Amino acid sequence: MISKDKTYHWADVEQIVDKYSTMLLRLAYSHVGSIEDAEDVIQDVFIKFASQPIFKSEEHKKAWLIRVTINQCINLTKSSHKMKTAELDFDIPQEEKETQDLIPYLMKLPDKYKSVLYLYYYEEYSVDYISDLLKKRPSSIYTLLDRGRKQLKILLEKEGY
Repeated sequence: MISKDKTYHWADVEQIVDKYSTMLLRLAYSHVGSIEDAEDVIQDVFIKFASQPIFKSEEHKKAWLIRVTINQCINLTKSSHKMKTAELDFDIPQEEKETQDLIPYLMKLPDKYKSVLYLYYYEEYSVDYISDLLKKRPSSIYTLLDRGRKQLKILLEKEGY
């Protein structure tokens, strides 16, 4: 739920940026494949967030940030500017080496699998939460997870993993 009577102050936005920027940057990077584009996406997300009314729950705020990040990534990948530019390959900092090793393979998957696999494994969200977030049925999320895992397995086997 959103409260219409108050908007965020910049100090509130800075606190939200500190809390969610790393998670959203990883999500954006998994979609767009370059750190610069991911940073641009996150900047746009936080600019939009600053003009939003105050959310009444932390869960709704987080879900809004994730959904807008995914939408911004989709918009960027569809834009004509993105189609005309070449990607530079940079490593994004990760907590664990195994996690970092899988990012290039995850980026090769279609977007519908990237989002679900990222939210399930990297952010550790439940299938029900992901289905609410992406506005899909839980059975569709299970199907996307299964197909995404199979495609990821094929990619990893080709590389000798």
